[in-house]
Amino acid sequence: MKKLRLAVFNTQPPHLYFGGVERRIIETTRRLRTEIDTTVYSGTKAGFKKSSLINGISFVPCFSTDMVFPLDNWFFNRTLSGAVNMIKADVYESHAISGYGF
Repeated sequence: MKKLRLAVFNTQPPHLYFGGVERRIIETTRRLRTEIDTTVYSGTKAGFKKSSLINGISFVPCFSTDMVFPLDNWFFNRTLSGAVNMIKADVYESHAISGYGF
């Protein structure tokens, strides 16, 4: 049976930040990895510059800044909107205003 494909958008890389949303992303995707293929698209904060596979979860960096929230999200969303035709998923999960173009 084919796995469901999930794309998660969050400006902060969940594997490098430990807020509530980031912990929820990590725990949920970890527990469902046998049923769901998850790719997390997150900003380039905390030195996150290279795609990674951690515990069966793909993490993909999308340009952002470490500046004030609205500006940071604007750059992140602009990067995502430029990749809209390359991001293929069955379900898109977005946090705050991350992934606005989807």
